[in-house]
Amino acid sequence: MNHIVKSSLIAAATLLAIGAAALPAAARSHVPFLGRAMISSEANCFSEWYGTVFNNGSCGTGQKIYIMPWVTDWATTYNSIVNVYSPGVSSPLSCQAFGVDNVAVGLWTSPETNVPVYGSSVNINVSAYVPASGSGYVACHLGSGSRINMMNY
Repeated sequence: MNHIVKSSLIAAATLLAIGAAALPAAARSHVPFLGRAMISSEANCFSEWYGTVFNNGSCGTGQKIYIMPWVTDWATTYNSIVNVYSPGVSSPLSCQAFGVDNVAVGLWTSPETNVPVYGSSVNINVSAYVPASGSGYVACHLGSGSRINMMNY
């Protein structure tokens, strides 16, 4: 009986180790209200609604920049899928990713990516390299009425 228990424990530990090695990397999701207006005096230009953030139009019709940080664990390229909504051409929306080293000298960026369609929620994909001990974030330029729904990376 004791031999059977030991064999079973060894087999279970082996399977657990093999399964753990094959697990995919953990993905993260952030609600946008964990970010902030890039320019602190423009904080009142944004409003929150059930975790989303939108340009409320109180600062005029120009685009305002909202930034959302990544939690970075190691040096790699981080890929973000930002789900956004823009009501129309008069309310442009674009996002861009940034990676910064720990002394704020090195900078890695993605191209600025515009919303591909208007009037429905869509994904914008952006990526940036983040070095060891660095940080990263996504910045979105929102026209009046445009909204960020979710960020996954």
